[in-house]
Amino acid sequence: MRKNEQGYSLVTTLLVITIFFLLGLTIVTAAVQHAQFTTVRVDDVQSLHEAKTELNEALADLKAQLSAPNFFVDHRIFTPNQWDQFLGTDSPSARENTIAGRLTARYGVTMTDESEQYNIPKDQVFLRALRLSKQFTDGHQVRTVERLIFVTNTPSFLKYALGSNKDVVLNGGVYVEKGNVYAGQDAYASNATNYVKQNGQLTVASPNAGMPRLSSSSVWYTSDGQLMACGQTTSCWTASQTRFSMSGSWTPLWPTDVVEPAPSTKQENEDFIDVDFDLTVADKLLQASDISRTSDSYLEDIQRVQEATDKANALRYLAVELSNRWTPIVIDSTVPIEKAIKQSSKEKPLYLDGSGVLTGDVDIRTDAANKVNQCSSSTGI
Repeated sequence: MRKNEQGYSLVTTLLVITIFFLLGLTIVTAAVQHAQFTTVRVDDVQSLHEAKTELNEALADLKAQLSAPNFFVDHRIFTPNQWDQFLGTDSPSARENTIAGRLTARYGVTMTDESEQYNIPKDQVFLRALRLSKQFTDGHQVRTVERLIFVTNTPSFLKYALGSNKDVVLNGGVYVEKGNVYAGQDAYASNATNYVKQNGQLTVASPNAGMPRLSSSSVWYTSDGQLMACGQTTSCWTASQTRFSMSGSWTPLWPTDVVEPAPSTKQENEDFIDVDFDLTVADKLLQASDISRTSDSYLEDIQRVQEATDKANALRYLAVELSNRWTPIVIDSTVPIEKAIKQSSKEKPLYLDGSGVLTGDVDIRTDAANKVNQCSSSTGI
């Protein structure tokens, strides 16, 4: 009897030891797996951070290269095809001496051209839509971080109805039917009516002109995603002898006592890299004069504009210098500009020295293939 009891006790002891052994083994295994999982997640987060850092460094490098003074002249880029070759987007594999090749070698960042998706005529303009991407490992998966950038001289060439690299201010009575509004810095909207009298006096009028309105599909894009607003009419602005100044009535909230609905606002996440606008204008003037981009005179004129302190004056001088290659539009107070254009020869580019207003249908080609319908605008050089 005593031997049976000893046997039962031995079995019970072994069973208890086995249970505690298995329990301890389970705890140790779980701890090891958790430690491994934590290590993997830390590595993944670090990989994502490093990928984003390298992508931002590549973007900063690209901006620095393209924003250099006299960039196009120094690199002898005078045609859109040469521009693509310099970027390295003219072939599937970027060469080492191109911008795309250097970004890949230095940062592991790939640059692809997506201009065609935005209907950009690459053979006519220097405007480009480029996507920078960087791959990293997330556990057993390969993921990608990317940024879409536009190499252009102004965002308004693309999807913006109104835009500025700095602040945008819209007062009462403005309606944007199509497109968005882009502010490189801050955006402001009010129902005030500011105007300048004929004698030069700055005036803040009392009538409520209504808050600026955008179509339901339009968006305010700002640097921080906020839109400063004022619905107090005459309290929004003060007028001095030389300038309009904002009062303290502006807030980041849309006024609740106005009938106009609050517009959609978003933070702008796309990057716009400035390209020399003066070069673009000079290039168009020289092309209109049938001057080859490979000629010595073309290079001399381009370089003269680029090196000028007053670039606007240099462009005016270039236009006057080339005007003998164009057909001047002769107008006076008795002859509408539409009639003067109709009577002018279209064999050469038309040249208007001064300013004028176009109203109605204007035929600017001999074959009437291109018309400006219901156009009202001012132009001049």
